[in-house]
Amino acid sequence: MDIIESDGTDSIFMTRPKPARAGLNNQKMCLFGLLSFAKQKGGGAILPSKIIDFSAKKSELVEHSWVDIAEVFDIGKVKSWMQSENLSRPSSPGRIMVPWKQCFDYGCEAIADPDNVEFFGRFLGALRASPPLRDLASNISKYLGNNTAAVQLRVEEDWQHHARKLLEKKPGGTFLLTPYDILIKVANTPELKGYKRWLVFCDQKAMPWTTEEIKDEARDRLGIDLIFKSDLMDKFRFPESSIKNANLDFEIGLLTPAYVGLHQSSFSNMLYRTAKLLLESEPAHYLYSVPGPFAKKRVAM
Repeated sequence: MDIIESDGTDSIFMTRPKPARAGLNNQKMCLFGLLSFAKQKGGGAILPSKIIDFSAKKSELVEHSWVDIAEVFDIGKVKSWMQSENLSRPSSPGRIMVPWKQCFDYGCEAIADPDNVEFFGRFLGALRASPPLRDLASNISKYLGNNTAAVQLRVEEDWQHHARKLLEKKPGGTFLLTPYDILIKVANTPELKGYKRWLVFCDQKAMPWTTEEIKDEARDRLGIDLIFKSDLMDKFRFPESSIKNANLDFEIGLLTPAYVGLHQSSFSNMLYRTAKLLLESEPAHYLYSVPGPFAKKRVAM
């Protein structure tokens, strides 16, 4: 990878997405890292024109292809924000290629710095889904109504493999690896008992169970109804791309009255931060990846 030498000032920083860190919110973190790096160096940045479209169908490998970034994010909104942050440059002889993993690592470091809290908040406010995805999310939310909450069933094949590897290294972690183990905690949580319908966020193509198996067990054993996006296909046209669907889930999650996820999920963590920013108050977000029989209300982070 060629890196053009520059002191950073008025240089343009750029990156090239790689299959590693390919999930929606990991890629957001990489983009935030790139922009934070450019800001720290006093330069500008160019976002990649394409990002990774991933599939978690295999337990050990993530299959991938490419998708235009403008089909996933509202790039007009992002570019306007970059201009307001002095991160845009009309041209520059010094272009610096920042490795993708370095962008991710720098993004994680930048988030941990209290001085970057407001900058990260403005980034989240700017990096929203593309207008078609946001319109679709709004229509789905209106159709579902205010009595349908959302739950992330992070039990896909890739997560099963990852969680078991972590448990081998360090036994005793809180990993719930079946839908029922997650849903019984949701159903038992006093603050959530009013919700009898739950929209499920997951990669259906990578689930070890059929949606009907999961729905039947939830209804018969817990008395709750689950809705998968496949149940809505006769009413809405969903994108085929995994990353577009993930960003659609993200936008729907911002509109749901309550959400339950896990603290090991970048999706859940980023959703919480974004919802808190938009609401300007604590959202009704809960974690099932905690000890005990109930999901736990998230606290400020």
